[in-house]
Amino acid sequence: MVVDCMACMARKDASLALLQPAGVLRTPSFASLATSAIMIAAHSWPAHNLISNLVHGFPCVGDYPDTGIFREEERPAQRSMGELHHPPHNWRLMFEVANDGAAAEAAGGDRLRILERVAEKKDAEVDAGIATRHDSVESVDALYGKGRWRAHKCFGVVQGTEKDGTTPKVRPSDNCKSSLTNECFGSHETIANENCMFPSLVAALFDARGVSSLLIGTDDVRLAYRMMGCATPQFTVVALYHPGLGRPVLYTMRGHNFGLTSAVLCAAVHSSTVSARANC
Repeated sequence: MVVDCMACMARKDASLALLQPAGVLRTPSFASLATSAIMIAAHSWPAHNLISNLVHGFPCVGDYPDTGIFREEERPAQRSMGELHHPPHNWRLMFEVANDGAAAEAAGGDRLRILERVAEKKDAEVDAGIATRHDSVESVDALYGKGRWRAHKCFGVVQGTEKDGTTPKVRPSDNCKSSLTNECFGSHETIANENCMFPSLVAALFDARGVSSLLIGTDDVRLAYRMMGCATPQFTVVALYHPGLGRPVLYTMRGHNFGLTSAVLCAAVHSSTVSARANC
Protein backbone atom coordinates (compact mmCIF):
# COMPACT_ATOMS: atom_id res chain seq x y z
CA MET A 1 0.00 0.00 0.00
CA VAL A 2 2.85 2.36 0.86
CA VAL A 3 4.50 1.66 -2.49
CA ASP A 4 1.22 2.31 -4.33
CA CYS A 5 0.76 5.58 -2.44
CA MET A 6 4.28 6.75 -3.28
CA ALA A 7 3.74 5.89 -6.93
CA CYS A 8 0.49 7.86 -6.91
CA MET A 9 2.23 10.90 -5.39
CA ALA A 10 4.97 10.63 -8.02
CA ARG A 11 2.35 10.67 -10.80
CA LYS A 12 0.65 13.71 -9.25
CA ASP A 13 3.99 15.51 -8.98
CA ALA A 14 4.70 14.76 -12.63
CA SER A 15 1.31 16.21 -13.61
CA LEU A 16 1.96 19.36 -11.57
CA ALA A 17 5.39 19.74 -13.18
CA LEU A 18 3.73 19.93 -16.60
CA LEU A 19 1.81 23.00 -15.42
CA GLN A 20 4.90 24.88 -14.27
CA PRO A 21 6.30 27.67 -16.47
CA ALA A 22 9.92 27.14 -17.49
CA GLY A 23 11.28 29.70 -15.03
CA VAL A 24 9.40 28.18 -12.11
CA LEU A 25 10.22 24.62 -13.17
CA ARG A 26 13.94 25.39 -12.92
CA THR A 27 13.60 26.82 -9.43
CA PRO A 28 15.25 24.45 -6.91
CA SER A 29 12.70 22.14 -5.29
CA PHE A 30 13.17 19.76 -2.40
CA ALA A 31 9.68 18.43 -1.60
CA SER A 32 6.81 16.59 -3.22
CA LEU A 33 4.08 19.12 -4.03
CA ALA A 34 1.38 16.47 -3.97
CA THR A 35 2.45 15.23 -0.54
CA SER A 36 2.69 18.80 0.70
CA ALA A 37 -0.87 19.48 -0.46
CA ILE A 38 -2.15 16.45 1.49
CA MET A 39 -0.27 17.46 4.64
CA ILE A 40 -1.53 21.06 4.43
CA ALA A 41 -5.11 19.83 4.10
CA ALA A 42 -4.69 17.34 6.96
CA HIS A 43 -3.30 20.08 9.18
CA SER A 44 -6.07 22.54 8.16
CA TRP A 45 -3.34 25.04 7.42
CA PRO A 46 -4.78 28.34 6.13
CA ALA A 47 -2.23 28.96 3.34
CA HIS A 48 -4.36 27.10 0.83
CA ASN A 49 -2.82 28.95 -2.16
CA LEU A 50 0.74 27.82 -1.40
CA ILE A 51 0.75 24.83 -3.76
CA SER A 52 -0.66 26.96 -6.58
CA ASN A 53 2.12 29.49 -5.97
CA LEU A 54 4.75 26.77 -5.96
CA VAL A 55 3.42 25.57 -9.30
CA HIS A 56 2.78 28.88 -11.05
CA GLY A 57 5.14 31.12 -9.08
CA PHE A 58 4.69 33.61 -6.25
CA PRO A 59 3.60 37.14 -7.17
CA CYS A 60 6.09 39.99 -6.91
CA VAL A 61 3.59 42.64 -8.08
CA GLY A 62 -0.16 43.05 -7.74
CA ASP A 63 -2.32 42.01 -4.78
CA TYR A 64 -1.20 39.08 -2.63
CA PRO A 65 -4.24 37.48 -0.91
CA ASP A 66 -4.26 37.23 2.86
CA THR A 67 -2.96 33.77 3.87
CA GLY A 68 -4.40 33.94 7.38
CA ILE A 69 -1.04 33.10 8.94
CA PHE A 70 0.34 36.46 10.07
CA ARG A 71 -0.85 39.65 11.72
CA GLU A 72 -3.37 41.62 9.67
CA GLU A 73 -2.03 44.85 8.20
CA GLU A 74 -3.37 46.50 5.08
CA ARG A 75 -0.61 47.52 2.68
CA PRO A 76 -2.32 48.39 -0.60
CA ALA A 77 -0.25 48.84 -3.75
CA GLN A 78 0.52 52.48 -4.51
CA ARG A 79 0.98 51.92 -8.23
CA SER A 80 0.24 49.43 -10.98
CA MET A 81 2.84 47.94 -13.30
CA GLY A 82 0.48 48.74 -16.15
CA GLU A 83 0.87 52.48 -15.62
CA LEU A 84 4.69 52.44 -15.71
CA HIS A 85 6.72 52.87 -18.90
CA HIS A 86 9.51 50.32 -18.76
CA PRO A 87 11.82 51.04 -21.76
CA PRO A 88 12.81 54.59 -20.67
CA HIS A 89 13.45 53.32 -17.14
CA ASN A 90 15.60 50.42 -18.36
CA TRP A 91 17.72 52.60 -20.66
CA ARG A 92 18.22 55.22 -17.92
CA LEU A 93 19.22 52.48 -15.52
CA MET A 94 21.77 51.05 -17.93
CA PHE A 95 23.23 54.54 -18.39
CA GLU A 96 23.39 55.03 -14.60
CA VAL A 97 25.04 51.64 -14.10
CA ALA A 98 27.62 52.44 -16.79
CA ASN A 99 28.47 55.73 -15.05
CA ASP A 100 28.76 53.97 -11.69
CA GLY A 101 31.14 51.46 -13.22
CA ALA A 102 33.28 54.14 -14.83
CA ALA A 103 33.52 55.99 -11.52
CA ALA A 104 34.47 52.80 -9.66
CA GLU A 105 37.12 51.94 -12.26
CA ALA A 106 38.57 55.42 -11.87
CA ALA A 107 38.49 55.35 -8.06
CA GLY A 108 39.74 51.79 -7.68
CA GLY A 109 40.19 50.46 -4.14
CA ASP A 110 37.21 49.13 -2.17
CA ARG A 111 34.69 50.73 -4.51
CA LEU A 112 35.93 48.63 -7.41
CA ARG A 113 36.41 45.50 -5.29
CA ILE A 114 32.79 45.68 -4.15
CA LEU A 115 31.61 45.75 -7.76
CA GLU A 116 33.91 42.84 -8.57
CA ARG A 117 32.52 40.77 -5.69
CA VAL A 118 28.93 41.50 -6.75
CA ALA A 119 29.69 40.42 -10.33
CA GLU A 120 31.42 37.27 -9.08
CA LYS A 121 28.40 36.30 -7.00
CA LYS A 122 25.97 36.96 -9.82
CA ASP A 123 28.08 34.88 -12.19
CA ALA A 124 28.11 32.11 -9.57
CA GLU A 125 24.31 32.11 -9.74
CA VAL A 126 24.58 31.72 -13.51
CA ASP A 127 26.91 28.74 -13.01
CA ALA A 128 24.40 27.27 -10.53
CA GLY A 129 21.63 27.52 -13.13
CA ILE A 130 19.43 29.97 -11.24
CA ALA A 131 20.24 33.06 -13.31
CA THR A 132 21.13 33.94 -16.90
CA ARG A 133 23.43 36.77 -17.99
CA HIS A 134 22.44 38.98 -20.91
CA ASP A 135 24.74 41.38 -22.74
CA SER A 136 22.10 43.82 -23.95
CA VAL A 137 18.61 45.22 -23.48
CA GLU A 138 17.67 43.63 -26.79
CA SER A 139 18.51 40.19 -25.43
CA VAL A 140 16.00 40.58 -22.58
CA ASP A 141 13.50 42.08 -25.05
CA ALA A 142 13.74 38.83 -26.99
CA LEU A 143 13.00 36.85 -23.83
CA TYR A 144 10.13 38.81 -22.30
CA GLY A 145 8.98 41.09 -25.10
CA LYS A 146 9.98 44.65 -25.93
CA GLY A 147 8.72 47.08 -23.30
CA ARG A 148 7.32 44.30 -21.10
CA TRP A 149 10.04 43.99 -18.44
CA ARG A 150 11.56 46.22 -15.76
CA ALA A 151 15.03 46.06 -14.22
CA HIS A 152 16.47 46.81 -10.78
CA LYS A 153 19.89 48.22 -10.02
CA CYS A 154 22.12 45.70 -8.25
CA PHE A 155 24.56 47.00 -5.66
CA GLY A 156 26.78 45.54 -2.96
CA VAL A 157 26.20 45.76 0.79
CA VAL A 158 29.44 45.34 2.73
CA GLN A 159 29.08 43.05 5.74
CA GLY A 160 32.54 42.87 7.27
CA THR A 161 35.45 41.06 5.64
CA GLU A 162 36.16 37.59 4.34
CA LYS A 163 38.35 35.12 6.26
CA ASP A 164 41.50 36.72 4.85
CA GLY A 165 40.67 39.84 6.88
CA THR A 166 41.03 42.25 3.95
CA THR A 167 38.60 41.25 1.17
CA PRO A 168 35.20 42.93 1.68
CA LYS A 169 32.38 40.49 2.43
CA VAL A 170 29.68 41.67 0.07
CA ARG A 171 26.00 40.77 -0.23
CA PRO A 172 24.37 41.70 -3.55
CA SER A 173 21.08 43.55 -3.15
CA ASP A 174 18.64 44.91 -5.72
CA ASN A 175 17.08 48.35 -5.48
CA CYS A 176 13.43 47.45 -5.99
CA LYS A 177 12.42 50.73 -4.36
CA SER A 178 13.94 53.06 -6.95
CA SER A 179 12.53 50.87 -9.73
CA LEU A 180 9.08 51.49 -8.15
CA THR A 181 8.40 47.75 -8.25
CA ASN A 182 7.76 47.53 -4.51
CA GLU A 183 5.07 50.20 -4.85
CA CYS A 184 3.25 47.85 -7.22
CA PHE A 185 2.84 45.12 -4.59
CA GLY A 186 -0.05 45.03 -2.13
CA SER A 187 -0.65 42.72 0.84
CA HIS A 188 -3.00 42.32 3.78
CA GLU A 189 -0.67 40.99 6.46
CA THR A 190 2.84 41.42 7.83
CA ILE A 191 5.22 38.87 9.27
CA ALA A 192 5.52 38.83 13.05
CA ASN A 193 8.81 37.56 14.44
CA GLU A 194 9.22 35.97 17.85
CA ASN A 195 10.99 38.01 20.52
CA CYS A 196 13.94 37.02 22.69
CA MET A 197 11.62 35.31 25.19
CA PHE A 198 10.69 32.52 22.77
CA PRO A 199 13.77 30.30 23.42
CA SER A 200 13.14 30.59 27.16
CA LEU A 201 9.50 29.62 26.70
CA VAL A 202 10.46 26.57 24.62
CA ALA A 203 13.08 25.56 27.19
CA ALA A 204 10.51 25.86 30.00
CA LEU A 205 8.03 23.66 28.13
CA PHE A 206 10.66 21.00 27.49
CA ASP A 207 11.79 21.21 31.12
CA ALA A 208 8.22 20.56 32.22
CA ARG A 209 8.36 17.38 30.14
CA GLY A 210 11.53 16.24 31.89
CA VAL A 211 14.02 17.21 29.18
CA SER A 212 17.08 18.54 30.98
CA SER A 213 19.46 19.27 28.07
CA LEU A 214 18.79 21.46 25.03
CA LEU A 215 20.87 22.80 22.19
CA ILE A 216 19.89 25.99 20.35
CA GLY A 217 20.99 26.84 16.84
CA THR A 218 19.92 28.66 13.70
CA ASP A 219 19.61 27.40 10.15
CA ASP A 220 19.81 29.48 7.00
CA VAL A 221 17.79 28.54 3.93
CA ARG A 222 20.08 27.74 1.01
CA LEU A 223 19.53 30.20 -1.86
CA ALA A 224 16.89 31.97 0.27
CA TYR A 225 14.57 34.00 -2.00
CA ARG A 226 15.92 32.27 -5.10
CA MET A 227 13.96 29.22 -3.90
CA MET A 228 10.72 31.12 -4.45
CA GLY A 229 9.76 30.87 -8.11
CA CYS A 230 8.28 34.13 -9.42
CA ALA A 231 5.04 34.32 -11.40
CA THR A 232 6.28 37.46 -13.19
CA PRO A 233 10.05 37.01 -13.73
CA GLN A 234 10.01 39.91 -16.20
CA PHE A 235 9.97 42.18 -13.13
CA THR A 236 12.96 40.56 -11.41
CA VAL A 237 15.63 41.54 -13.98
CA VAL A 238 18.89 42.90 -12.54
CA ALA A 239 21.33 45.44 -14.03
CA LEU A 240 24.92 45.94 -12.88
CA TYR A 241 28.33 46.99 -14.13
CA HIS A 242 30.59 43.99 -14.69
CA PRO A 243 34.24 45.00 -14.11
CA GLY A 244 35.53 41.80 -15.72
CA LEU A 245 33.72 42.64 -18.96
CA GLY A 246 34.08 46.40 -18.67
CA ARG A 247 30.40 47.14 -19.38
CA PRO A 248 26.88 46.93 -17.95
CA VAL A 249 25.09 43.58 -18.11
CA LEU A 250 21.63 42.26 -17.23
CA TYR A 251 20.65 39.13 -15.33
CA THR A 252 17.33 37.31 -15.41
CA MET A 253 16.46 35.09 -12.46
CA ARG A 254 14.23 32.15 -11.57
CA GLY A 255 13.28 33.41 -8.12
CA HIS A 256 12.79 36.63 -6.17
CA ASN A 257 15.23 39.50 -5.74
CA PHE A 258 16.83 40.33 -2.43
CA GLY A 259 15.11 43.71 -2.16
CA LEU A 260 11.55 42.83 -3.18
CA THR A 261 8.89 43.49 -0.54
CA SER A 262 7.03 40.44 -1.81
CA ALA A 263 10.02 38.14 -1.24
CA VAL A 264 9.87 38.52 2.54
CA LEU A 265 6.19 37.63 2.79
CA CYS A 266 6.29 34.82 0.22
CA ALA A 267 9.33 33.19 1.82
CA ALA A 268 7.78 33.53 5.30
CA VAL A 269 4.55 31.88 4.14
CA HIS A 270 6.53 29.05 2.56
CA SER A 271 8.79 28.56 5.59
CA SER A 272 5.93 28.59 8.09
CA THR A 273 4.03 26.06 5.98
CA VAL A 274 7.09 23.78 5.80
CA SER A 275 7.27 23.94 9.61
CA ALA A 276 3.57 23.15 9.95
CA ARG A 277 3.95 20.24 7.50
CA ALA A 278 6.86 18.87 9.52
CA ASN A 279 4.81 18.99 12.72
CA CYS A 280 1.71 17.42 11.20
